Amino acid sequence: MVHMAGRKYTPEFRANAVALWRASAGQRTMKDVAADLGITRETLRLWVRAADGGTQVPAGGAGAEDHRDELVLHQATFALVTTLRRCSSAACLFRQMM
Repeated sequence: MVHMAGRKYTPEFRANAVALWRASAGQRTMKDVAADLGITRETLRLWVRAADGGTQVPAGGAGAEDHRDELVLHQATFALVTTLRRCSSAACLFRQMM
């Protein structure tokens, strides 16, 4: 994997990454979630700690069912955003959606 040193991520991207990790409810490793997002495990770990005020909360705690639903939503959103970034025309987008 090629790492882009100094790359800036929006607060929304960071929040979505943390939500995706939490929604995995212990079903996926932090490394796998980070790889899907194109970031390192350490970057994701730091974002999770920052979101928790400096303490890390296990992914599979209370409300795991709600987190799974949230995971499905975040995965769909991530797939759509990835498709939109890949396509430069409406025709391309239409082909990807079919």
